[in-house]
Amino acid sequence: MRGAGLRVTPQRRAVWAAFGNDEDAHLAADEVFARARRELPELSRATVYNALAAFVEAGILQAVESRGAVLYDPNPDSSHQHFRCRSCDRLYDVRVEGVEDLRISGEEEFAVDHKTVLLRGLCPLCSPARAETAAGAPSPFASRIRGEKSSETTRETGRGMAEDKSVDKVNEGSAPRGEMGQRYLASGESVSMRLWDGEEPGEPKPEAGRPYETVGYVIGGRAELRLEGEIIPLATGDSWTVPKGASHTYVILEPFTAVEATSPPAEVHGRDES
Repeated sequence: MRGAGLRVTPQRRAVWAAFGNDEDAHLAADEVFARARRELPELSRATVYNALAAFVEAGILQAVESRGAVLYDPNPDSSHQHFRCRSCDRLYDVRVEGVEDLRISGEEEFAVDHKTVLLRGLCPLCSPARAETAAGAPSPFASRIRGEKSSETTRETGRGMAEDKSVDKVNEGSAPRGEMGQRYLASGESVSMRLWDGEEPGEPKPEAGRPYETVGYVIGGRAELRLEGEIIPLATGDSWTVPKGASHTYVILEPFTAVEATSPPAEVHGRDES
């Protein structure tokens, strides 16, 4: 920070520490806020946003716009670009050949002082070649990632090719069950659903910060969501959100049934095991 001409404060130190030593980290402001508050609980959201803006202006962070959101990259080196996977939603640092040769065509003269390339597609983990497990057997989630087809399918034909617009349908009774008792329901490329059915009262769930955002709705029962030092009571008819990366736990008070949506999908790439 001092090398970039910035004044070092405890607040800025906590915000910078949220990125750790991982130059491949790409964090949203809410993720930075959740991590920084672990080190400095009194930190305000506005202070975090101001610090991030100062870091970007000083050139020690890079702001990457993607899907209407801004992610912060602690590797501002202009020699790398970015690739976003449309399946797992992960943002990768990549090296792209020929960026320095990009030119604006036409007679008007533009003074270009920065070039940014964002590529989209499937990452190596989500490519069709990785849809099977290393043992050669289908992954328990592979068919749902590719789209488990119902009998109600519509197709549009053009130039001899069919575009599949199948419906992904998963019945609760046959839905895979996770290690914590959750049932994984329908899953798309960037969002999935899961069901907690009749969770019994007991000890608090292990505290964790998951690499996905969660939105939930209580079907029945009562619980407490403990999120970054706050206690949020949950009862029938309530809905809630947990930001990606935010440290949290649940305490079940009465037999609890709820449905959640997670983005990106919780059940792939071991996200529920992190």
